[in-house]
Amino acid sequence: MDKIAIVRGVALQLAKAEASIDEAIAKTCRLIDGLMTARSDMRVSTLLGGGAGDRLAAALAELMSARRETASAHGELSTVQTQLGMRRVNLSADPVGPLDKPPPPTGASETPHLAEVRSLHSA
Repeated sequence: MDKIAIVRGVALQLAKAEASIDEAIAKTCRLIDGLMTARSDMRVSTLLGGGAGDRLAAALAELMSARRETASAHGELSTVQTQLGMRRVNLSADPVGPLDKPPPPTGASETPHLAEVRSLHSA
């Protein structure tokens, strides 16, 4: 197997891992929001279930830390790629900047969890 194919495979696995962490963060945020809404809708004390909320907040912090660590690993892998004498592997057909994500395929909408997170910010 040639180097380009191997690097492309690692890059695809990394992208999937990053997307999975992002999805877990979004789902945890929705869960915390759901718990807050449920408590309000049920008109129960803010103390009820507080421990669970604290644990979910801690889990969210850990997920955010995992995302930062994965991004750092991404940067280190880019350095390794350069050390191997290889240029940046672009997984999309269109070149994008270092912080940009490729646009969704034609006719595809954004991922559902991202749309929900965006709707939370606009509310």
